[in-house]
Amino acid sequence: MKYKNFILLAVMIALCIQNSCEKNTPDSLSVRSILYTGCNKLKSDHATSKSDDCIKYQFIDNKYLKISRSNVSFNCATDSLGIDLNQKNNSIVITETGRFSRAANCNCLNDFEYTIGPLDQKSYAISIHEDHGGSMTFYIDLTKNTEGEYCETRTGYPWY
Repeated sequence: MKYKNFILLAVMIALCIQNSCEKNTPDSLSVRSILYTGCNKLKSDHATSKSDDCIKYQFIDNKYLKISRSNVSFNCATDSLGIDLNQKNNSIVITETGRFSRAANCNCLNDFEYTIGPLDQKSYAISIHEDHGGSMTFYIDLTKNTEGEYCETRTGYPWY
């Protein structure tokens, strides 16, 4: 009788592990690509002014959100970007992190883009956390608009 209970418990644990692993399938939210070009010498063409920290989004292939960012502050020595994602229901938290081997004593404004997905075509609250610029939260309704833009005016270095 003890062995039957042990086997039943082992099967239940195996099923629990399998179900938690299924959350890491290709259908879970992930970053598909990152295009990073480095520091801008002048204000971005995408932003209306140098002090605007902006995001443009476009829903593509009915399941991916292409995100174009402009005038985001990172350390001048940034070589690449790290994008961390966290989704809970209709809320998506994106953390953008500059990666570098050795920091410089300066910040600069950057443009970059990345694609996240897969997503359903519905409404989302999106929060973006940046290395130096704080954070921004905005709402999109992909059932009404499959593309749009959101900007926040920043003050202080390096935006002035």
